[in-house]
Amino acid sequence: MAHALYGHDGPCKNIHGHSYCLEVTVIGTAVQKQNHPLNGMVLDFSELKRLVTKSVIDPMDHALMLNNNSPHKKLAEKNKLTGKII
Repeated sequence: MAHALYGHDGPCKNIHGHSYCLEVTVIGTAVQKQNHPLNGMVLDFSELKRLVTKSVIDPMDHALMLNNNSPHKKLAEKNKLTGKII
């Protein structure tokens, strides 16, 4: 994902990119039913993966993230420099 730090006085004010590591914490009450397929789980991993992919990965992967007030954002949207601007 690429971004720029609007208003920053260093090199990060320019559009640049990073790789990120996402950590997800699940909080809830674990299922406590003997012989239930989710016994001891708060959420099945496949459902967690689906939710994280839909809510975080798909919108942000290969995207350009810019502050709404940034001149970079206005320019990128006007000139369609990238397909995904968030």
